[in-house]
Amino acid sequence: DARGMISLNGSLLDTVGRVRLERLLATYNLEPTTIASLIDSVLDYRDTDDFRRINGAEKEEYAAAGKGGFIRNAELLAPTEIVRILGVSGRAELWGDDPLTNHVNTLRSSLFNPNSAGWRDLVAATGITEEMAKSLVKTRRSGETPDISNMVFTGAINNPFEQNGGVSLFPSETIIVTLQYVGAPSGVRMSIKHTPASPVSPWM
Repeated sequence: DARGMISLNGSLLDTVGRVRLERLLATYNLEPTTIASLIDSVLDYRDTDDFRRINGAEKEEYAAAGKGGFIRNAELLAPTEIVRILGVSGRAELWGDDPLTNHVNTLRSSLFNPNSAGWRDLVAATGITEEMAKSLVKTRRSGETPDISNMVFTGAINNPFEQNGGVSLFPSETIIVTLQYVGAPSGVRMSIKHTPASPVSPWM
């Protein structure tokens, strides 16, 4: 469920979304200065102007790095597009057995579903510890505690007038499917969006 991941798009990346992304990157043991630089670069990549944030990168920096055509100054089209952002692909910490692209989406909505999130995403969205997040994911997947929302968020859930208005217990219309033969060096990842009202197809 894409709603169990952290959004790279939407209007909240300058506020609460930035905090979530900071926490997510911190799970990869990156230094705070590196995290600040990467997030400013993400914001510079997304916005439509050529003004560089303090720690970011705009057209001049991409040109100097020999990647002049990489920056689009628009929202990301897919999570894998994040490797085009200056500084991201060069961080080996982000591309191990559990790469960053497993935990980000490109939905414009910042709604978050804790019941379909991985441990890194739970840390990012809630601020709980890595140990607690891993324990909650384990008990949720075993069926012992299928709904962990009240354990990570206090107060009303999905109430737009409360602090947890951005929390949803319903999956989004988009799911991420990964197909890979066991032991194969590569696979195929698809984003499937349910579109029942579309005149073209019931899904995309």
